[in-house]
Amino acid sequence: MTTLSHTAAGYLIARSFIHAGLIPPGFENHATTIAILAANAPDVDAFALWRAYKHRVGSVFHAPLFWALILIPYALWWHIHYDHIKYIYALLSITGIFSHFVMDTMDFSPGIAWFWPLSKRQFRVWKKYLPVPTNILTGIAMYRKNPTLILEAVLSVATYFVMRGGR
Repeated sequence: MTTLSHTAAGYLIARSFIHAGLIPPGFENHATTIAILAANAPDVDAFALWRAYKHRVGSVFHAPLFWALILIPYALWWHIHYDHIKYIYALLSITGIFSHFVMDTMDFSPGIAWFWPLSKRQFRVWKKYLPVPTNILTGIAMYRKNPTLILEAVLSVATYFVMRGGR
């Protein structure tokens, strides 16, 4: 999925935490920022390694087990030490990061290696995998023919309406 879709998902995750009453008043902007950054965090390797299309393979940043080993103990630490807001921020981070992996599993890419480094097998929703485009125009042409475009459009429209209603 695109960065815009991951950002929209992060925003919707933050709004759901706020709507559920998990975020104390005055912390809404912090929560939204954390959720958006977390939803985009696994793509940091694309920028760091300059591998826009192959960054999901063999990178710790696109390894759900890597993030689980860091964030679950972090969340438990704050839960045990009764720091509610840091615990909620950790849960926001976990939710945002794992939403990224779920969305990338529904992408037109080879998928996500959910159990890397234990297994290199990649999982994806769509049977048809589109090869890595040779240039940006080829990538756009392939993207237009994929069901992922519909999912991203629905996500964008939903985010728009949530933002309009949240004023």
